[in-house]
Amino acid sequence: MNLHRSPARAPQTERQSCYKFLRLLREFDSILNRFAQYAEKLGMGWNAIIAIWIIATSVLMMSLHSWHSIVFSVDDSKIPFTVLQSESRVNAIHFIAEGCSCSIPLVQHLAKRKATKGIFEKVIIIGKMSDSVRELKKSGYAVESMSFERARVGGWLSATPLLVVYDREQKVHYARGYAEGAITPLTQFFDQSVIEDVKNNALVTSNYPIRGCAAARNLQAMLDPFGLKYKGNVK
Repeated sequence: MNLHRSPARAPQTERQSCYKFLRLLREFDSILNRFAQYAEKLGMGWNAIIAIWIIATSVLMMSLHSWHSIVFSVDDSKIPFTVLQSESRVNAIHFIAEGCSCSIPLVQHLAKRKATKGIFEKVIIIGKMSDSVRELKKSGYAVESMSFERARVGGWLSATPLLVVYDREQKVHYARGYAEGAITPLTQFFDQSVIEDVKNNALVTSNYPIRGCAAARNLQAMLDPFGLKYKGNVK
């Protein structure tokens, strides 16, 4: 899935997301139907089968809801210096990921607001580059691709999207999220206020939670033990 949608293509992308969700539900329903047939052969009563179906469906719905409500954390002391490329007195990196639906509204926000003047601002895409690269570059951002393997070295990257703001000496002033809640098309982003605080040598007191898609393998396995979401990398 592309990380950015132009206005003309937005309906198509939204339909693709809906189709993906419906396919997931159909797969789950198919599994439950096969289980019901097997349970019936074993002589289980329909009351028991229905009860198990309701419990399993409830677990699935709670899992789908919780995937983007989990608050992740990042140990900024573990971020490799090779990642923190220092080009200016103030530097900001936006980490997004291939297939991460939370990254779509963020990319739209970044492209619309343009890169902040007077600092070095870069977008690092974990995984394959997308069609959003051209528009991000046009908006003044440096854009770089990073493999999931490299991003996972040292275990510092727990989830995306992630905002890291640091100075010329590679001292990290902020390594957290963008908003107060989960990222949606209606999210109000506060990345600019964080960057402005660092530009103005103000103490950064903002502490927006990191909510998004798990990037670390152990977190993916813990949050999605059945592989419904994290079949590949980040989705």
